[in-house]
Amino acid sequence: MISTSEAELLIPYGKYFEFFPTKVWSLQHFSKMISEYYEINDKRVIHNIFYKTLKSVANDQNLTEDSRNIAKELIEKRMCDTKKRDIETLEAEGSSTSKKKKITQSKFITLKVALSRILPHIAYSPYVTSSKSTTKVGGNPPKKVLLWQDFFNSLNVHHFDDAQMKFKEPQFMSNFKVTNEEVVRQIINVNIFIVLNELMPDYEYSMRKVPGDGTPDYTCYYLGNTLILVIEIKRVHILSEIGPGLLSDFYKINPRVKNVVQQIYYYMSENQLQYGILSTYDEHWFVKRDHQDLYITEPLLLGSTSPTVLEAYAFLAQLAKERPFSKHPNII
Repeated sequence: MISTSEAELLIPYGKYFEFFPTKVWSLQHFSKMISEYYEINDKRVIHNIFYKTLKSVANDQNLTEDSRNIAKELIEKRMCDTKKRDIETLEAEGSSTSKKKKITQSKFITLKVALSRILPHIAYSPYVTSSKSTTKVGGNPPKKVLLWQDFFNSLNVHHFDDAQMKFKEPQFMSNFKVTNEEVVRQIINVNIFIVLNELMPDYEYSMRKVPGDGTPDYTCYYLGNTLILVIEIKRVHILSEIGPGLLSDFYKINPRVKNVVQQIYYYMSENQLQYGILSTYDEHWFVKRDHQDLYITEPLLLGSTSPTVLEAYAFLAQLAKERPFSKHPNII
């Protein structure tokens, strides 16, 4: 882990302003990116780095006028917000305790409400990589690939906590432009995993390594030390041929689908896991391995409301926590 005292020297934080478009620049988004990839959680350090870099951007004549103006506007907004907070602090000090408590509570929602939020759609660039090649892995294929029929029925009768109003409204980003698979991974990280990490902190979604063989795109660990899920991300082009069909059906007839299914099965098998996820962001498949057999749900679309994508991920993680393991296919 990088120490906060070294953060400003070691982290290429200037790349943030090169990679992301000006309309998404914000301290909140910058903080999420730094915390996720460099494990820097000192808000003061992140705050100072962000505004110091903004000053450099505002004065950099090599950048576009639009970029410099946006940087200046953010700096000015910070000054206005500081003055506003000072005024609000003085007003709050004169308020009654009950009034302050009521104001605070109104800013929070329950877990059930937070998970019910719908993820935003994203656009694909006209210059997106259209290759349909995918990773090939070793190992034996599953004996059977079948439809996981009861997953969504079980999810729709599940009750998420609706009593404790302690969660902030989830923050999503919609202005990504997909050019390759890496951007899809970033979108899923920002709009799903960072959100779930805040709502359900016992479950950690990240690019953490697995103890067994393979390198899945993302993993989910429970309480920091128990691997419970592997997640594999693909561009929509990879699975475009199946349309509204079932992966379990196309596995038998489509070599590309077979490679994708074999990949997630291999990662689950080598780490002796029972559950996993396949996703293109637009569609999500939830996977269960019963020794040598694999069960895959129907695709869950991004705009689904019953259940939502966040509800499905949260529910699968809770299932996986209870029974994370399924023995390796070679163990009889």
